[in-house]
Amino acid sequence: MLSCLVAEDEDAVLRTQPYARFWEPRQEGGEHYFVVRIREFPRVAGDGATRPEALAHLREAFDDFITWRLEDALHVPAPARGFIDPHLP
Repeated sequence: MLSCLVAEDEDAVLRTQPYARFWEPRQEGGEHYFVVRIREFPRVAGDGATRPEALAHLREAFDDFITWRLEDALHVPAPARGFIDPHLP
């Protein structure tokens, strides 16, 4: 279980986990942009005119999401790809 493996730096560890992302190219009013979401948390998303911009917005949203979940002592599911224990070589 994730909570057993992660100690005081839980938020930092969660931010380094291999959560899967999926991209959605969009167009609105003649403008092209990207939306990127985390598969395990589809409501957590970022968007931008470029992929790097969308990814930066996703990171901000994910940081806010993780902070909220941990502050409220809510479960944060491990990535579907599996949890990586940063304490193992």
